[in-house]
Order: sequence, then structure tokens, then C-alpha cells
Amino acid sequence: MNRPSGGSATESEEDFEAKLLFLRLQPIINPLLQATQEYRGLVTAPTRNVKSLLSVLKIQAQLLERLVSLLPHLATQHKLSETQLSNSVCLLLDYVLFPILAIFKGTVIGWNGEERIEEDQSAVKSASFLVVQQGASLLSTILDLLQSPPEEKFIRCLIACAFALPTSQYMANDYRHDTSLDRGDNCLKHLFESIRRLVDHPGLTQQQTFAPLLAGALDGALLARLADCMVAVVEPSESGKGAHADLQLQALQTLRIIMKTVPMASVWRHIFPGIFAGLYRCCLQAMRIGQQSSKVAATTLSVIADLLRCCVQSDTASIRETSEDSMEKTVTEKLKALTLNCGKEIDQSSSGNVESNDFVSRANKFLPMPMTVLMNMTTMARTKQIREVLLELLSVVMVQSPSFWEPGSNVVTVAFESCLVLSQDAQQDISAAAILILSDYKKKVGSEYLSSIPRVVGPRFMSLVNELPALMEAARETDLVSSLRRVNGYLEAMSLSKDTTRKLKALIMTEENMCIIRDVFSSLCNPLAQRNNVEEMDPMSLSSLVLKKERKAKIIALEEQNGEVQIAVQSTLSSLSRLLGTKATVYLVDQCVTDLHTDFESRHSAGYSQSGLNQIVWANSWTGTVYFSSFLLRGLTKTEVQCRREKYIHHLSRSTLPLIFSESLWNLPVDDDLASIKKPEGVTTLINKQSSIPSAKAANADLIVALLGIVESIVDFVDASPSDGHFDIALLPLLERAISKSSKVSNRALHVLGKIEKLATYSGIDGLIANRVDAIFGAILLKVRIPGGRPVQKENAISNDILIATEVAIFAISSITHSFAKAGPWDFQKMDARVVMSPQEVVRELMLRFDLAGSNVQNDVRLAAVFLTLFQNMSALLHAYYKRCIKEMNQDTYFHSPEPWLDLLESYRISPVTPVNGFAEYRREKDQTKEEIPEALTLPTSHLQRDTDFMALLISRNAYTLSHPSLSIQVRSCDALISAFHFLAIVAAIPVRTGEEETNGPRTAVLRQIHSVWPAVAGRLKSVSAEVRPSNKTSLVITSPSSQPMHIDVSEKRFFLSKLFELIAGLAEASDDFMARRFRDVVWPSIGGLMTHFLKRSNPQQSALACQFLESEIELLCSIISCCGRMFKHRETGEALAGLIPSVGGIIFPFLGDENQQVADLSNDTLKAMCLVDSDALRRPLFELAGISFRACPLFDQSQNTVTLTGRNAIHSKDVTAKAAAKILIEFIESLPEQPLL
Repeated sequence: MNRPSGGSATESEEDFEAKLLFLRLQPIINPLLQATQEYRGLVTAPTRNVKSLLSVLKIQAQLLERLVSLLPHLATQHKLSETQLSNSVCLLLDYVLFPILAIFKGTVIGWNGEERIEEDQSAVKSASFLVVQQGASLLSTILDLLQSPPEEKFIRCLIACAFALPTSQYMANDYRHDTSLDRGDNCLKHLFESIRRLVDHPGLTQQQTFAPLLAGALDGALLARLADCMVAVVEPSESGKGAHADLQLQALQTLRIIMKTVPMASVWRHIFPGIFAGLYRCCLQAMRIGQQSSKVAATTLSVIADLLRCCVQSDTASIRETSEDSMEKTVTEKLKALTLNCGKEIDQSSSGNVESNDFVSRANKFLPMPMTVLMNMTTMARTKQIREVLLELLSVVMVQSPSFWEPGSNVVTVAFESCLVLSQDAQQDISAAAILILSDYKKKVGSEYLSSIPRVVGPRFMSLVNELPALMEAARETDLVSSLRRVNGYLEAMSLSKDTTRKLKALIMTEENMCIIRDVFSSLCNPLAQRNNVEEMDPMSLSSLVLKKERKAKIIALEEQNGEVQIAVQSTLSSLSRLLGTKATVYLVDQCVTDLHTDFESRHSAGYSQSGLNQIVWANSWTGTVYFSSFLLRGLTKTEVQCRREKYIHHLSRSTLPLIFSESLWNLPVDDDLASIKKPEGVTTLINKQSSIPSAKAANADLIVALLGIVESIVDFVDASPSDGHFDIALLPLLERAISKSSKVSNRALHVLGKIEKLATYSGIDGLIANRVDAIFGAILLKVRIPGGRPVQKENAISNDILIATEVAIFAISSITHSFAKAGPWDFQKMDARVVMSPQEVVRELMLRFDLAGSNVQNDVRLAAVFLTLFQNMSALLHAYYKRCIKEMNQDTYFHSPEPWLDLLESYRISPVTPVNGFAEYRREKDQTKEEIPEALTLPTSHLQRDTDFMALLISRNAYTLSHPSLSIQVRSCDALISAFHFLAIVAAIPVRTGEEETNGPRTAVLRQIHSVWPAVAGRLKSVSAEVRPSNKTSLVITSPSSQPMHIDVSEKRFFLSKLFELIAGLAEASDDFMARRFRDVVWPSIGGLMTHFLKRSNPQQSALACQFLESEIELLCSIISCCGRMFKHRETGEALAGLIPSVGGIIFPFLGDENQQVADLSNDTLKAMCLVDSDALRRPLFELAGISFRACPLFDQSQNTVTLTGRNAIHSKDVTAKAAAKILIEFIESLPEQPLL
């Protein structure tokens, strides 16, 4: 067919395009109409032929599918524009829609309740679903092609879609119990999609007349029918299977679009009860199911908000908000209509007002309860989408319809509280939106609601506080967090105005209300808190109480339980402290700490035990109160002016810190262990053996941690530097808890010390202790000093006091030692000699206290071990101090040129000799040069003398403990002696000016102390060597009182011998050849006896099992070889012991190729050290071991060929590893320079 040609024949062109479209659609639509008519005939027949029905339905589905695929491609095939195609479809719309509407009105059997489907007709029903689905798809395709559709025809389509939808009775009964695979869900989805396209078509939304036309269709029954079906789909059923979540979302979206298109309050008010009831039940059901239906719950809540918004405002306002532009376009027509019908409108307006008032009264009767339930359930929803949609509902209730609700209605109150809760949401966007709604609400109602504190807010606030314990007991964590946020929200809202703040503060500060708040939040801060009179309770009641509180109140366990509850509690108490102000908060905290101290002193004076169930309950009750006080203090960060706040906090610290750090309260025993409840004698308890509760020590630890929280809060507020002495009272108690066995107490104490350190420029806690050494060690002295010098009778108490003080001193001394390494030159210069003098005074006082104690205390192994650790740390402190002093003195003597380029010559400058080069080398060079030593390289002799005298005192103590009954103490004593002589060696290497050194001065202290300690070392070496060395002879052994019992394991004795040999090597390295004679006379015989055993065991002729050494034996063997090597590495001692080289080498050679790599390496190093002293003494044995013969002398007659050399190493020469090691040693000897004859 040819297109008509002409100038302006637009109408003829449209007719031509319509004819063209008709010709393309007629071959499909006519058979579709025939098939539809045939289907209706088969359905209305008395007997149904299932096969015929299926055949007709199949033809319908195929024809509809062809239409769906044909229409979108017509414009491309016939080169039609979108407008031309739209106009053509409009002309043929009745023809195209006729089969679709016919299919909608009678295809699905049973949906409209006229008849039921038999079981054998389920296939027909499924096929009809497919036909309707295809028809809906075709309708959607046609709607996409239309640009300016006629409104009346759209209403006809909506009516047909309404006929196609199932009734609410069918959805409630047959649909729920339908067991077939196809229940028509896809069909419903496509129908809903078609309805949405019809209602929300772009060509209709711009016209203001479509909404009234749709609202009046079928006298309002059309909207009611559509809404009824949507609600029936989403409404849950008591029995059977409900609709799928996807279908429910489709229905909700369709209903929401209809409300948006027809925002007329008069229409929705008539059907409001049924729609709201269904949506309400759907939302509750979705909230109960959980995360899977969260999207359904959020969408349902949004539809409820839209429904309520439509119903609470007038029709005129609704239409105006919907489309202001369209109103402006049709303002002339509206004014004309208003003029012509003014009398009638007045009557209608009057009737409308009566109807509106009736709806408002009825809504205020049945809406408050469900609305309250909805808002309470969704306020703490875990899904963010639900909380976001709830904000829409809250905005409708509080901002858009505040006058809709009757005065005193609970809906606005609950909405206000829900908004307060959401204003503290973790999501920033939700929190900001809630705050904006509160701001708009305040602008709407002003201060009327918030100003009535004594009448409304005050009682409501206290009722919320009183509900918290019940929620905690029931373990309703979500409700507990919600109530806490409500309380916090009221506090924050009241703080916005001075008048409301003053009124609510006056209400809270009453004695009754303050006691309630304190008790409630104390129990929240610690769920095991209980205010019962525990002293009068029997053990059975105490056991039940503690187990009940632990089982039901596991919501917030101080610092490691539910984070949301803890954050809510802290936020609420912070808001409370800001509302009360600094002065009232400080007074309240001071009162709580005073009550704690008074209660503890009364219990202590009454003689109550600090262990057991009553102590657990008492400690837990006060732990909650202390946490309550600590959280209050943390909320004072931005209240009051700075000077006033600091004044109050200073007063609090002066009154509270002495009570917190009182000796009786602060020294409560703490531990991390758990103890099961034990049956008291004479009492029958029914407690599961597997159930356990925190022990009394663990409860005490929680209390101490809570007290440390108060101290931390005070430290955060006080801006004073630790150098002004403000925190001197806290340093020693914090150090005592820093070394606690309880990890949480120790970590918290270290954390508070770190806070104090940050107030100054110290480099960590070590720097803080080093700079406050006088205050810390002075406090330790006051604690350990005995009044009048008389011993205390209670040995257990004195032992515990000495132990704690010693451990604190160890911690402080080690911290000072570490500070020397980290301190800069300027920081070190600020440290005076008190950093070593104060610890010395404490150590002397502790030793005096130990000497005055009883014999049981002196024999305490724990005390002995701690004292030896203290001595070792003290030696390390003096060593680090002198090492740093020498370093600073050497740096001061360096020449710094004014020109930077001259500093390049610094590397060529002759630097002074440091003690690192060794005492002997320094003395030899000093004797050669005879130069005067600069004063900058010297230390005062008085300081050296003082410290060496103090070290002599420690060495004498250590020598005494070498004979301690405990072998572990003897091992620790060796370590302490090694550290002490290391320091004395450093002192001996410090240069002094000519004439300043005395005969018994500090430089010779190392020799005097070796002389004094050697008898004890030699005695222990001989006795233990005899006990370790095996013997095949029977002999009578006379044991001294200090000797070890025979049952002590030999392995432990070998370990002690290893430490003794390490000590002997250290003594030799600290002196010149002072130890040579002692080594030759005492040590070497013991080594020989011990090595005999090892040589027998290492013989290759022994069995493999006999050649294996124990771990303790290997350690002892390594220590012996290492001791010999260190002796010969020390030049003076090695030269003095040159005569022992053949003997020592003879016992080491067998281990040169040992399977243990550590033994072989040590043997190699020791032989190298001996070769450096006298290589000729080992040359021949090494040649024999390596299997290398000496070259014959050329002056000797070689005619006698029968002369051969024999060696004693016939077995050892077979050891390939030993041969290789011997060859390496021979190469090493050959590389050495010529040695002088010794």
C-alpha cells in the first residue's frame, strides 16, 4: 500500500497509518476474538472438555505473544515516528483493547468466587493464568506506545483489571490452601504491573481531572476493589501458605502508586479501616519473621505512612501538593466552577467537615494502640531500611498532622520518644533526619510540650528509669537499649533550654529520685550488683543470689559484654552529668566514693572475711556504683567554663584519691581465676557442679578496675603536669596494680599511668618513673619502713608487704633502666644521681625489713627469688647509668667546628679510649703514655665508691644464697652475681686522675669482691660436681646442712653447674689474671672429673644408646667448653693458663666432630682461642687427629725403612668430621703470625 502524497493532508495520513496498523493487527486480533468467544462458550457449557479448553487457551496465549512481539517493531518496519504510532494506536484503541478486556473479565476460573476448580482442571487454571499474564503484558506494551491516552478508556482498563484480580475471600481461603505448583503469582505480578502503568502513566499524571475520575469510577468501588485485592495479597493468614515476598512487594508498590495518584482524603477515609488493618497485620508478621521479610516490612510501613498522610489532610491540600503546575494551568476553569456551584460547594463543605470530624474521632479511638505498637517495634529494627521508613511515619505524626491527634494522645508521645531514639542511631543519616524532625516539631508546637516538665516529662522520665531493671532482669537487650536511648533523648532535649534544664535538674536532684537513678544505673553498669544485706544471708541464699544474677543479667559485663548496652549506658550518664553540671556531678561522685570507703571500713572493722560469696556480692554491688560515678565524670568534657571545672575537679581529686588509694581498700586481693561454689558445712545446696561464678578475687579485681576508671577520669580533666606533684599520691598505688597478676587490673593501671605520662613531655611510662623517682621510691620507703625498728609479729602479712614492695621496686627500677636507653642527651642531663641513690635506699630498707622478719619469712622461696631479681635489676640499673654517663662524657669531649665542612675531619680525630676496649688494654696504654686524663672523662670517686660499696652489699647477699636450700634460688643467685660483676668490671675500666685513686678504691672493688665470693663459689662447685659425677666406688658421704637432699633431680644440679661455670667465666673476664690460679687449683680438677664421664660416653666403641646425651648433660658440656674458651679468650688469664692448654685440648678434641652442632662449634671456638695463646701446644695433636704426618728431618738417616710412627688416635682418625675440623684448625694456625715463646 502506498502512502498518500499531498501538501497538508494530515488527517489522511493519520487515517492511512491507522489503516496500515489495522491491516497488520487484524490477522491476529480477529482469531484472538474468535478464540476468546469459543473459550467463553466452553466455560459456560454444562460439561467442560478439559482438552478443548487447553487447546483454546494455548491458541490465545500464542496470539497474545505475537501481538506483544509485533507492536514495538511497527514503527521501525513502517518508518513511523513515536507520535504517529501513538496516534494510530489511539484511533484503534477500542479495537485493540477489546480482546484484552474480554480476556480479563472471564478467563480465570474461580478467582472471583463464582465457582471452584476441580482437581482435574488445575491444568486449565494454570493455562488461564498464562493467558491473563500475556494479556497484561500486551496491555503494558500498548500503554508504553501511547503518549496522550484518553482517560475514560484507561478507566475501562482499570475496571477490567479489577475484574481479573482475585477476591479477598479467595486470597484468604483457596489461595492459602492451594497445593498446586502454579497459584497465579506471575499472573498477579503482571496485572499489578499493568495497573501501575495505567495509574501512573506520564500522559495522565499531568492532568488534574484523572484523579477525581478514578476516585468516582463505579461510585468509588473501583479503588475499593483494587485496594482490597492489594491488602488481601499482603495480609498474613493464620493457616496455610501466604503470598511470596516478591508478590507482596508488587502489591504494596501498586497500592502506594494509587495513593500517590489519588491523594484525596475523602476517598481513603472510607476504606481506611480495612486497608490499615491488613497493612498493620502484614507489618507485624514481617517484623516477626526477621531479616528475610525486612523489605516487606519497610515497604508496608511506608504505605501506612502514605495512607495516614492522605487521610489526615484535606482534599484541596492533597491535590495542591500533588501538582501545583497543573493547578496553575487550570485555575481559570476551577474558579468558574467554584462560581457556578458556590451554593452547592458550601453544603458539600459543611458535610465534608462533619465527615472529617467523624473520621478524626473514630481514628483517635482505634489508631493509638496499633500506631504505638508499630513505632515501638520498628524503632530498634536491625534493618536500616525499616528505620528510614519509620522516619517518614514519624514525620507524618509529629510534623504534618500534629493537630489531627487529640490532646494527651499517646501517639505523639511515642512518636516523640521514637524520634529521640533514632536521633542516637549509629547511622549518621538516620540520626540527622531524626534531629531534623525534632527541630520541625519544636517549631510546630513550640515549648508547650517540653515546658510541662513537672506534669509530663518528669514523671515519664522517672517511669522510664524505673523500667530499666525489669528489662535487664528479663535480658531484653533491644528493649533495654531503646529505653536507655529514650532516657538519654529526654536529657538531651531538656538541655537545650535553660528553663527546662533547671526544672528537670530540680526533679532529679531530689533525694528519692537520685537514689533511684543511682541504684538503677549501678545495676546496669554491673549486672551482678545487688543491694541486699549480704552479711545476714545464709550461704544457700547467697549461692542462689549470685547464680541468679549471673544467669539472668549477662547483658553488660563491665567492659567485654554487649557493646550497644554499654554505649547506651555511658551516653545516658554523660548526658545526665551535663544536665546536672560539674558541681553537682562532682558532689555525687565524691559521695559515692565516700560511701564505698565507709562501708568497707565498717566491714573491715567488723571482721568480715574478704573471701566467699558475701564478698562477691558486696564487691559486685559497689562495682556498679563506682562505674556509675566514672561514667558521670566522663560526661563533663564540655560543660562549665574551664577554670570553674578545674577547680571542682581539683577538689574532687584531693578528697577522693586518698580514699581510693587507702591501704585497706586498694590492697584487696585480686585474681583472674574462677572458683566454683563450695558446699558449706551443714548446708545442703542444689547447685550444679559445672556452674561457676567469679571468685571473690575476681570480684575485687572488677572493683579495682572500676576505681581506676575514676582515677582515669580525674587525670583526663586535670591539666596539671605530673612534675608539680599533683599525682604523686597515685604513682605508687598505680605501680602496685601495674604488676598485678590480674591482667585486666594490670592493663588498666598501665593505661592510667600512660595518661599521666602524656600530661608531660616524658618518653613513655619509663620516663615518667625516672623523672618522679623521688616521689615513687619515697612512697615505697614509707610503706616498708618499720616504726621503731621492731619486727611485726604477723609473718604472713609482713611477707606479703615485702613481696609487693619488692615487685613494685623491680618494676620501677627496670623502667628507669629502659629510660636511660631511650632518653635523649638533654633528658639525661636533667636526671641527677637520685635515679640510682633512691633505689639503693629502698633496697637497703627492704633488706633490713627482711632481716628483722621471722625465720619463716626468711625461708620463703618466693621472697628469695624476688630479692634476687631485685638485685639483678639493680645491677643492670647501675650498669646502664654508668654506661650512659661514659657515653655522654665522651661526646662532650668531641670538637665541634664552627664551619660545617670542618666536621668532615672528625673521623680522623684521635678519640679517647673507652672502657669497651677492655681494662687491660687501657692500663697498658696508660702505662706507656703516662698522660694526664682530662677531667671530662672522669666520674667523682665518691660516687664510684658509694655504688661499689652498695654492690658489695648485694654480692654478699648473693653469695649467701648460693647455699640456699632451693636449687632454683641458687641458679638465680648465679645470674645476679654475673650481673653484679659485669657492673664492677665497667667501674674498674673507668679512668681516674693521677693521685685520686686510693688503695681500696672503686677500681679494685672487683678484685676484692672476687676474693670474698670465691670460697662460696668454690665450695658449691666442689660439692655439686661430686654429686653429679658418677662413681663406681662405695664411699661414706658427709653432707653439710647447706647441701642438697639426695632426692633432688640430677638434671637440675647439672643446670646449676652450668650457671656456676658461666659465673666463673664472668669472674675471669672482670679481672686480669686474678682468676688464673683459682681456675688451675679448683675449677680444672672439677672439670676433669666431669669430662671423664663425657669422654667415656662419647667413645665410638660404645653402643648408639650409650653415646646419647641427655639435654641437661649437653647443656653442662657446652657450659664447660664455653668456660674454658672464655678463659683463654681473655688475654691475661689465657697467658697465665698456657700450661693447661695440652690438657684442656686433650679433653676437647673428642668433641670436635660431635653430632651436636652446638658442641662442635663451641669446641672449635675454644681450640682457636687456645691456639691464639700457644698454637705449638696443639699442633702435634691436631696433625695426628687430621691424619697428617710430619715431614722427615733432612739431617736424619732415612735408610731404616722399618721405622714407623704410631699414634694414639687410631679410633679418632676414622672420624671424618673430626678430621675436617682438625684440618681447618691447622690452616688457622698456619695463618697466625709468629708467637713469642711463653
